[in-house]
Amino acid sequence: MTLQPPRSPTAALLLTGLALCMPAAPAAAEDWSDKVAMDVAGYRWTEARRQLDLELRRNPGNARAWRTLGRLERWEGNLAASRTAYARAAALDPDSETDVLGIAMAYRLERDFQSAASAYAEAQQRWPEAQDVQEAVAAFERASRPSLVSSFERNLTSRASNLGVNLPLPLRLDLFVERYRDDRGQLSARVEDRVSLRHTFGRNHFLEVAARDGAFEYPVPATDDSALGPYREYRLRYTLPLGPKHHVSAQYGWRPSELAVSGGRYTAHKGELALYSDWNPLLSTTIGTGVLRDLDSDRADTLGLRDTVLWHVAANFRLSAKWSIGGEFITNPDLDDSIEHGIHLRIAYDVDDDWTVIARFRQDDHRRGDDEQVGFAGLRFSRSQHHLWMEAGLSYAVRGQQDGLYPLGTLQYRF
Repeated sequence: MTLQPPRSPTAALLLTGLALCMPAAPAAAEDWSDKVAMDVAGYRWTEARRQLDLELRRNPGNARAWRTLGRLERWEGNLAASRTAYARAAALDPDSETDVLGIAMAYRLERDFQSAASAYAEAQQRWPEAQDVQEAVAAFERASRPSLVSSFERNLTSRASNLGVNLPLPLRLDLFVERYRDDRGQLSARVEDRVSLRHTFGRNHFLEVAARDGAFEYPVPATDDSALGPYREYRLRYTLPLGPKHHVSAQYGWRPSELAVSGGRYTAHKGELALYSDWNPLLSTTIGTGVLRDLDSDRADTLGLRDTVLWHVAANFRLSAKWSIGGEFITNPDLDDSIEHGIHLRIAYDVDDDWTVIARFRQDDHRRGDDEQVGFAGLRFSRSQHHLWMEAGLSYAVRGQQDGLYPLGTLQYRF
């Protein structure tokens, strides 16, 4: 029935009085949607979930509410719960492709490409003309293809570069192969061939094995008795979720090495344990510790091993929809003793969905020689339609009496 406007001032007055006397009408059915949208935009996801729970208790047949819950569960990393919510929405509204795409995305994020491919194929078969289906299928196909990764960084003492390829494999496996080189002028050059294999069980749940075959090259014959020659390094890492907000990672590495001058051999060991926490959409933290057993750089023989306690503390905070900041303190970031510890700070501004302005500061406390400070400013570009992730800018480095301005760039391209 369509309400007609009142035909006379008297009728209008009577209707106004009647409206004032009647009890307030129930909130519009879409009020919950507006509240949830505002809470999500303000990163109040707990309140958004409460509003959804209230609506689903009032109206369990609301497909849109189930669909929204599925998206929220995915954002919070609850991928199994996300699939369940999307499945409820699909049963209530079988003509919506969004729910099938949501189920497919949850499988994709778990690296279960076989189940994801089946869900995407279903969506493509049922909605062959839908643009969102075609875009989602294209994005999935890119995610399941090999990707090329390359980076270049130069500072006062080194010129580092890498070139690698990531190969997604069946059975939730990812193979990564990389060549890394770090030139330090007339002092030395470090060259590594790296390979790693990761099996993903689920979100924040994986097992990774890695190996490196490396060597230090010396333009002038080394005279430092502790200088390293050829070495091999092996790493084993296991990450396990502890509920939806936390996951723990344990890593063990060992490196059989040979001294360049004496030819003596020894093995360095490094064990680490870290807790990663996503407290809410705005704050994430890392707390880790470990022990490194390596050659004391002041000793000339392989009996001079020492133990170093390691620490890793980091936090990232989103100030608003556009601004985010982060900081990190880490001791001995690599399996050697060249750096005592480092402090890293970061700030970023999201210009739009594609471009981000970034600035970083790093201070490295070297065991030998002067400490180093490096500032970086640049742009990051990320757009799935272009198969491309790129970061480029300039860094300014200071170490002792030396300083300089240098380029820095990282590129990831998915075939």
